[in-house]
Amino acid sequence: MKRETITQNDYTSLIALEAMIESSMKKIRGKQVMLSSDVAKLYHVTPEYLHKQVKKNIDRFPKEFMFKLNLKELAMFKEEKFPFVFTEQGILMTGGSLKSEQAIKIHVQLIRYFVQLFNQAVKDVSLMEKIETLTKGEEIFDALKKMLKKQNL
Repeated sequence: MKRETITQNDYTSLIALEAMIESSMKKIRGKQVMLSSDVAKLYHVTPEYLHKQVKKNIDRFPKEFMFKLNLKELAMFKEEKFPFVFTEQGILMTGGSLKSEQAIKIHVQLIRYFVQLFNQAVKDVSLMEKIETLTKGEEIFDALKKMLKKQNL
């Protein structure tokens, strides 16, 4: 496969991909997951093909990447054929197991998307740390002002 550079179309596709992921994510058992049928749509493959590839590569899917829905969850989400859901890690691992050209392109975009999310989270944490440092500095300054007032300086 030839090496590609990131184009404006890639960024547009990334935005569309982000919208699809966000609309498909569900919170089950306290985890953000996608139904197997939605993962199949994401990668432009049939649910049957997805399931076959996952079974073939089951050692790549520990329980924190994928888990089976219970009967109540199955009824709630109307997921009849393939009762599995995938966490973010499982969604990425799935892409590495699929061989179609379209799935490979989507997989590359997904990696870009999750790296972008990670980098944004790191920036947010760094910003919060700076705000906390400034706040602590203000608290120290306020305490010094109070001490000086008490001493009439």
